[in-house]
Amino acid sequence: MPATTWLLDSELNQLTSNLELNDLLARVRKATGENWQIIEYQLTVGPWYKRSKKKMYSVYFEIMHPEFQVINFYREDTGTSMK
Repeated sequence: MPATTWLLDSELNQLTSNLELNDLLARVRKATGENWQIIEYQLTVGPWYKRSKKKMYSVYFEIMHPEFQVINFYREDTGTSMK
């Protein structure tokens, strides 16, 4: 069973701080004609004396507005590449 969630209208169609992801999202929307969303999160991780911030991105596919399927999670510091 897929993981689904509801997205608020204020969360939809927001640009991320990652220009490559924004471009990829635009190309995917154009190629599929479907409503895909990428939402950027900032997480604070680590113990109180050594906190750091991590960016995380969630990819969503619209099933029936406002319900979206959660596709995956991506974090810039994992060493994975989108290329």
